[in-house]
Amino acid sequence: MLQQTFDQLRELRLGGCVAALKEQLENQKYQELSFDERLAMIVEREHLLRHNRRLARNLKQARLKQQASIEELDFETSRGLKRTQVLELAGGGWIERKQNLFVVGPTGVGKTYLACALAAKAVRSGKQALYAKTSELLSDAALARADGSFRSSL
Repeated sequence: MLQQTFDQLRELRLGGCVAALKEQLENQKYQELSFDERLAMIVEREHLLRHNRRLARNLKQARLKQQASIEELDFETSRGLKRTQVLELAGGGWIERKQNLFVVGPTGVGKTYLACALAAKAVRSGKQALYAKTSELLSDAALARADGSFRSSL
C-alpha cells in the first residue's frame, strides 16, 4: 500500500512529498506529531522544493554575469553610489511601474555587480530579470526588427 502511494506521488511529480514522507517513516520523532502536523510538514517540503527550483531556474534565465547581492554592496568606496538611491532601486518600485534600468558609468566602478545585484534581488522577489550589455541588447533588437520578431522579443 505504501509503495503504491510513493508511486502515485512520483507520478504526480511530488518528489518533495516523497522525500518528506520517507523521512517521517524512518525517524521515530515524527510519530509523536499529529496527522495534521505531519501533513503540513510534507506539504511544506514540497512547496519549498518547488520554490527553490523556480528561483534557480529564474536566476539561470536572468543570465547574470556574477553572483551579487545588495547586502554585499560596498558604499564606502568612492564609486558615486548613493545608499538611499540603491536601496530605493532594490525595493523594486521601478519594476512595478514597468520601467527598465540602465546602469552607466566609467570602467571599474561596479556597474556589472550593481546590475546583477538588482536583478538577483528582483528574481528573489518573484520577478523575472535579464542581464544584458547595451551592445548585446541593441544587436538583438536590430536582428529582431530585421526578421519581424521585434514585438514578441520585447
